Amino acid sequence: MVEQGAVNSEVVDSIPTIAVINLFKGNIMIKIVKIYGTHCYPCKLLVPILEKIKQNYSGIIIEEVNIDDGVPQEYQDLNIMQTPTLIFYKDNKIISTLSGLQTYEKIEEQIKNV
Repeated sequence: MVEQGAVNSEVVDSIPTIAVINLFKGNIMIKIVKIYGTHCYPCKLLVPILEKIKQNYSGIIIEEVNIDDGVPQEYQDLNIMQTPTLIFYKDNKIISTLSGLQTYEKIEEQIKNV
């Protein structure tokens, strides 16, 4: 189970087109990739939800994949049909995805189940 704790977060600005949240669960790394569009209203509503996740879980790094800039090669084979899409990785393997606007509780449930 991922423990909630003191805020120990870092926003990475050096790669502005890729959105990645890294959450460390013991020695297991969970990575969440957020795919969004600039004019996507649900994507904008997801921002404060992910900020709350970042505040409540330590070791989180947040970046974004803006599909308006084109879909990076590593995501093209995923056939993403809706934004926002969150892709959850463990050990560099996709373990689940969530499409559309999600609640804090639903995202937290995915994190805890990894």
